[in-house]
Amino acid sequence: MRCSTLLLIFTMVLLYLVMGALVFRSLEAPLEEKEHAVLMDQTRAFLFNNSCVDLYTLNDYKVLESVGAGVDAEAAILNKTFSTNWDMASALFFSGTIMTTIGYGNISPKSDGGKLFCICFALVGIPMFGILLAGVGDHLGTWLRNTVAKIEKLFLKWRVSPTVVRVISAVLSILLGCLLFLAVPTLVFQEVENWSLLESSYFVVITLTTVGFGDYVAGKQTYWYKPLVWFWILLGLAYFASVLTMIGNWLRVLSKKTRAEVLPFSVFFLTAIAAMVTVTVTVTATRPTGPQEKNKNSQATQTDRVPGTEAPPDPVQPQPLDYLAENLAFIDESSDAQSGKVQLEPVQESKQPNSRQAKRRRHRRPTNRRSSKTNYSHNNKRQPNGNTTPVPDLPKKPLD
Repeated sequence: MRCSTLLLIFTMVLLYLVMGALVFRSLEAPLEEKEHAVLMDQTRAFLFNNSCVDLYTLNDYKVLESVGAGVDAEAAILNKTFSTNWDMASALFFSGTIMTTIGYGNISPKSDGGKLFCICFALVGIPMFGILLAGVGDHLGTWLRNTVAKIEKLFLKWRVSPTVVRVISAVLSILLGCLLFLAVPTLVFQEVENWSLLESSYFVVITLTTVGFGDYVAGKQTYWYKPLVWFWILLGLAYFASVLTMIGNWLRVLSKKTRAEVLPFSVFFLTAIAAMVTVTVTVTATRPTGPQEKNKNSQATQTDRVPGTEAPPDPVQPQPLDYLAENLAFIDESSDAQSGKVQLEPVQESKQPNSRQAKRRRHRRPTNRRSSKTNYSHNNKRQPNGNTTPVPDLPKKPLD
């Protein structure tokens, strides 16, 4: 997201926030003032008619209704100066808690108009704040990555392992964010709100995790830094969003590596299962069948149909004679010689298909070759491949 786009969205969110604060103040402040005036009139009337009643015994008199309307009951009973909860700073802070979905619950709209406007404000403001949070988180993550890259270059110059460098950079980025958005605000709230260290840490973590119980709310003593608290919430939520995104990327890479390591084992396992299924099907298909499962045209089935008849014996198949394994000692010499001529000669003369026989070389006829020096036409009679044509043989003279 570009800086100009992010700035435009941020301006729109601020304007929307201010508009919501003004509307909530105009809707809820009159009701609060009215309830405070009613409570004061009832308190004076009761004390005038009952002089024996002490002021501090009126703690439960109309207190629940007044507190429900947002009135500070303690200040009203003790005749302190009225201070509304719907001033501009408080209304702005309340609008911010709606958009950030924290919702402390220390103040809430009581009028019908305020409740209706709160519904519309939340439906529009929460998505708008989500877009702003994504842009701020993107830029904040870029800044963190650049800072971590500088740290990684520094460690790589010292010839540190890249894996160790990545772990160190991730730890440093998390520690840097915790220092800026957790440790420093904890000390500030401890000083301004007069809280203990545990209470300040509790408020910071509950706020940035958007739990927002409302038992501790910043800005009750001093109202000037409530807008600063809202900006801190914005940056803190963006930081946590970037950290969660980084953790999600790590888990995604880890899952890919795990899947790559587990894939060979899964393939081997599936192959073994397929082989077992194939063997089972083969054994089932080659299982010998019973008499009832044979072919109907077979001899066994025909004999089975006639009662009282026996099945014919299996015919004896002729076995070939193995001359090498037979004992021929009982045969006489004449029969041995005669059988050798008849039986052994064809065997010896039979050609084996794979045996290699030597080729007979042809005798070349002697030719009278002429050299190129004596034969001038030798160079002119050349074949296309460059070889010379053979010279024909001269006729022989008849012998006397």
